[in-house]
Amino acid sequence: SKHLYLGLQETPDHLLITIEDNGIGRKAAATMTNHRNNGVGTKNLLAIIDLLNQHNTAQLHFNIADVPAPDTGTKVSISIPKQYNYAL
Repeated sequence: SKHLYLGLQETPDHLLITIEDNGIGRKAAATMTNHRNNGVGTKNLLAIIDLLNQHNTAQLHFNIADVPAPDTGTKVSISIPKQYNYAL
């Protein structure tokens, strides 16, 4: 069966967000014939994070990874500093 895990954790300096599923994973999805490989949304998101991080000492971190074998799925980890300036 399919599962989706959403985790929120607060540390003194950061908010940590974890999103994990047990799908086939990004690497396996890339081999499918109906897979689109443009990734525009992810590229735009990473560009925005990079731009915002240039104006902050504490950095926002965003990571997407396949779940290690023998399991399958994708894990997204986001670390947001509590003292973060979103203005450009």
